[in-house]
Amino acid sequence: MTPPVSEHPRGFASDNNSGAHPEVLAAIDAANEGHVIAYGDDDYTANARKRFRKHFGTSAEAFFMFNGTGANVASIDALTKPFEGVICTDIAHMNVDECGAPERIAQTKLLTVANTQGKLTPEDVGRWE
Repeated sequence: MTPPVSEHPRGFASDNNSGAHPEVLAAIDAANEGHVIAYGDDDYTANARKRFRKHFGTSAEAFFMFNGTGANVASIDALTKPFEGVICTDIAHMNVDECGAPERIAQTKLLTVANTQGKLTPEDVGRWE
């Protein structure tokens, strides 16, 4: 049996480390009533897209993903060509916690450099020139 949450240290490495906020659960519960058209043709998706465009501009597009790994892989895939790579530190979330998904799915090589207090510096990037 898992010990109570109070006995675990708080972790902020991933959204998977904590439960959903009660207001989020209430909104999901409310959205679960009745039926709506699937695959993005519903009022919830239209409202979300409208809010994104209001905040980011009329040409903004939102692509809803199942989880963070999916979002990271889709972003990397959209921004890189097959012969390009992504420079990151050796302890970057993408390198340590994504279980190889960027390289396997997006077919984008992660080019790691030793970190300096977890940061990537211009000099670090220059090593790959």
